[in-house]
Amino acid sequence: MALDDINAFPADAAGITPTSAASVWGFGLWTELTTGFAFDIYIISLSFQITNIPALDTTVEQLFEIGIGTAGAEITEVQVPYNVRNDTQVGYYLTRPEHIFLPEPIEITAGNRIAVKVADSLATAITYNGVKIMYKEGAASYTPVDPMGMMGIFGL
Repeated sequence: MALDDINAFPADAAGITPTSAASVWGFGLWTELTTGFAFDIYIISLSFQITNIPALDTTVEQLFEIGIGTAGAEITEVQVPYNVRNDTQVGYYLTRPEHIFLPEPIEITAGNRIAVKVADSLATAITYNGVKIMYKEGAASYTPVDPMGMMGIFGL
């Protein structure tokens, strides 16, 4: 891949499957995404799929954390909130993966182990399938969006 290409990880394999705790807003364990890259990356999005929500007509809120560090000593780099409403007769939410784009890239330096954990608003443990990230390798080329042309006024 060339510098600044947008890549998925894992690319040619299933995503990881973190599970929330069996308590409201309880985080599950950290699930390793990778032992580390040989180069700096900038995470730009997170994707996942929910395959079982135990109650009909229920809005379920999630909070994903992406962290770095050795197993048992992870440090959260970013929290990613999301919610979904289950409105099916059989109580399952089986559709395309959900994609969350971050407002700005999150830098992860070379060699850092990356892991993910999740909490949700349910008192039941839920497994989130196919968790992957999209990232850019090397120097980030992020340019803030200024739709109203006001950044200069605020000294940005």
